[in-house]
Formats: sequence, structure tokens, C-alpha cells
Amino acid sequence: APCIELDLGDCERLAGTRIDDYYFRHPGNAQHGLLVLGLVSLCNHSDEPNTRTAYAQRTDIGWTVLTIARRPIRAGEELTRRYACPPWFETSD
Repeated sequence: APCIELDLGDCERLAGTRIDDYYFRHPGNAQHGLLVLGLVSLCNHSDEPNTRTAYAQRTDIGWTVLTIARRPIRAGEELTRRYACPPWFETSD
């Protein structure tokens, strides 16, 4: 999924907003973030996720986020990922 790169000022302005819960930690700079476009930003957290997240920086479009299956995923099964930050909610697994 393509991303919009967020600098420190962007991250500070988003702090406390609803979007603050949806952008990803930047893989190359801990003070920056990536606002991921597309459905991958809506994947729920799991302590035992069925996908993993990989990052790639392309010269033509910038940063992209890849969602890669950790195992075969059944049709209709929810895609889950492990959040980079501690969940701010109670988890069921």
C-alpha cells in the first residue's frame, strides 16, 4: 500500500486525534510516521497475527507497506497484524 510520509510536525499535530491511532511508525526514523493508504491500515491487532508487515522505499512513489501472510489464510478469515506499539485497548487473544 502506498503511504504519505509524516514528519515530526505532522505527528505532533495528529497527536490525540482519531488519525493518531492509524498511522504506522516510520521504519527509518522513529520521530516520523507513515499514513498508510488502503485497507492494510484497518487490519486489527493480534498477539498471534496471520500476517507480517514489511516496508519498501521506492524511488517512484516513496514508502510502501506490504502485508505478507505468515501462513495459509482461509477464505473469509480476518487479516490481523501485530501493532508496533502496545495496544491501547484490551485484547482478546
